[in-house]
Amino acid sequence: MSPPESSSQKKILYAVLTAFVALFFVAAAGEFVLRQQRVAIEDSEKLEKGLFAYDSRLGWRLQGNWGGKHRHHDFAVAYQTGPDGFRGRFRPASDRTGPEHIAFFGDSFTFGFGAGPGQTFVALLDEADVYRAYLNFGVPGFASDQAVLLIEEIMPAHRPGTVLMVVHLGDDLADNMHPYPLRLDNGKPMFALSANDLILRNVPVSRERKPASEQGMDLEKSILAGSGVRPSFWKGLLGGSETTRRLGLEASARVDLSDHLQRSQVRPLALFQALALRGKAAAAAQGAGFGLVLLPGRGFVQDPDGIAAQYQDYLRRAIVAWGVEMAVPVADAAKQLRRRYRDGIAGDYYQNEGHLTAQGHRAVADFLRPWIDLRFGRGG
Repeated sequence: MSPPESSSQKKILYAVLTAFVALFFVAAAGEFVLRQQRVAIEDSEKLEKGLFAYDSRLGWRLQGNWGGKHRHHDFAVAYQTGPDGFRGRFRPASDRTGPEHIAFFGDSFTFGFGAGPGQTFVALLDEADVYRAYLNFGVPGFASDQAVLLIEEIMPAHRPGTVLMVVHLGDDLADNMHPYPLRLDNGKPMFALSANDLILRNVPVSRERKPASEQGMDLEKSILAGSGVRPSFWKGLLGGSETTRRLGLEASARVDLSDHLQRSQVRPLALFQALALRGKAAAAAQGAGFGLVLLPGRGFVQDPDGIAAQYQDYLRRAIVAWGVEMAVPVADAAKQLRRRYRDGIAGDYYQNEGHLTAQGHRAVADFLRPWIDLRFGRGG
């Protein structure tokens, strides 16, 4: 017969083990549900075919007179391109030249993924200004190098008075360094910087999909390469757990990346600066002004201590300082969007998909309007 104390200890041990087993199954069930939700959200994105066409110099361009729907868990919108293959109110060439016209070049944040007709910041600026016309030459997926090549193509025929190149701080500078964008499988042109000269490579652009040598590199890996930063304890222990991602435990260790970024971003910044000066020269050749607009990814706004935020903030500060030095106007919309979030204004970004909402586009337009008036003259 067991002593009373031993029997009591066994009961306690049994109860503890039972509780742990129950918690394990509850956690496993919760993880399964969360992963299914994540898969459903990621699989919810459907963009009707035909918007993009291969281009041997740019990598891809937009089809003219295309109309279609873009659905995601976060939104359902429709897009329409004009005869020239760009979004926004189409104007014949005779109505698109002159000093009162402002042309925006950029990626999907400029094009307006997730924004319906009339909701992009370009369209909002255009609607509110009776004197100036605002032209949207944004092409989803474009990096700065592709934007500069498009500026050179567009300027002779359209001759706007001002060219504004929109820089997505999240991945533009990283994509400039690769023949394939980090998040896409399509080839793109790229420039090499040699003795301050830009040498265009990878043209004609290959039609082949991203090779194995370019696979597996995402933005976080690109940022941390050579830093020695290791995943956090929770990420190392639990790997790709959706539960830890939702709880914010999957991020790599929260360390100051300033020294690493100062070393690792020398070449990307030098290449970007050369590209920006090339874009400025293309604008100046047609008598147009030139400026930069900095737009951040959602991480910069909502997770200011995270890896992506440190990376984007380092680039933001470097580009703003360079703009002052080189007399290139820079509109720092990134700082404004972060300030809004800090002040309790949520909803500028789609929480799952990550692009600007209609509210976010309006915030960008409201920020840019007085900046454009100050830098390039007041419109109507």
